[in-house]
Amino acid sequence: MKLTKVSTLLVATTLAGVSFLQTSQASAEEMRYEYTMGGKATTAEALDAFNRGRQLLRVNNNSDAAAMLKKAVELMPDNADAHHTYAIALAKTGQSSAAIQELQTALSLNSNSAPSWMTIGGLYQSTGQIDKAIESYRGFLSRFPTDRDAKKIAGLVAGLEGERLKLQAIYGQSGKPPADVHDYFTEVTRDGVIRWNAQQMPLRVFITNGDGTPGYREQFGDILKQSFSSWSQASKGLVTFNLVDTADQAQIVCLWSSDPAKFKNIAESGHAVLDTTRNGLVKGTITILTVPLVEQLPLTDNRMRRGCLHEIGHVLGLAGHTSNPDDAMFYSMDIDDKWKDLTERDSNTIVRLYAKPPATSSLR
Repeated sequence: MKLTKVSTLLVATTLAGVSFLQTSQASAEEMRYEYTMGGKATTAEALDAFNRGRQLLRVNNNSDAAAMLKKAVELMPDNADAHHTYAIALAKTGQSSAAIQELQTALSLNSNSAPSWMTIGGLYQSTGQIDKAIESYRGFLSRFPTDRDAKKIAGLVAGLEGERLKLQAIYGQSGKPPADVHDYFTEVTRDGVIRWNAQQMPLRVFITNGDGTPGYREQFGDILKQSFSSWSQASKGLVTFNLVDTADQAQIVCLWSSDPAKFKNIAESGHAVLDTTRNGLVKGTITILTVPLVEQLPLTDNRMRRGCLHEIGHVLGLAGHTSNPDDAMFYSMDIDDKWKDLTERDSNTIVRLYAKPPATSSLR
């Protein structure tokens, strides 16, 4: 059985057109506006702030990029490209609400910006706002039906609509869990309950050496090991692991890949394959991607951590996805670049799965 995410998200960057205006006998005031960006007059100071901020984004120095791009926006408040790029910096530093506001401003200034329509859809998606994500992506498709990313966006819409229907089947028309629900067990087991038997603990794990895999860094292996340990702690010891020396000894084998095209869903940053019998799980394989899925979102240690936690969750039997961005099993990748710790909801869910015999022994 193969487990795949519902969808990924798209983040678009703008490469604003910048030109130098030739002037003759211009006044000092006019000389301040010798440059244009995105078709609008600007100053050397504003342009410098924008370019510095964009360069900081390229090297993933997101906090400093946000500060520099804030200055650029203040100097040219009517420039859609500046607001768009500032929004990306805000999103990468976890300021999603502020980023969405900046993108709304960018679209009010230039409603014909395909990157802004894509990015605001991605932000709504990454914050669990399915209806708004679908609306924004549809806005993109209606305006840019021949865009090179139109097929991807259409796929995202279909995936999100499917996710919404699944949530509505569980929680009713709102698709939102009641406030007194403190786990996501029902969401991730909606196709059936599956787990490892207690007699199989500790689960034997083999992690391949990623040396030679493009993009692999030595710390990735350590992050994966930490992630197994985190799930064990979150389960309150109901799930335990031992590292073994060969794949033949292992129940869970972990691989590294730099080729997302090998995955069933090319939007996957990880991939889990499970073998089951009537008695539950008997074998699991996790493949973790070692290169970025989206060029604008470098594969940092923080993003590697999120991917590892997510795929381990799958291999433990958390087969579905959730609608809460704070959950390890959230259906979408994140834009922000922050270390992920398992939450109380993650812990409550894995404990609920392993604390008592499952109602069924395999996925339907």
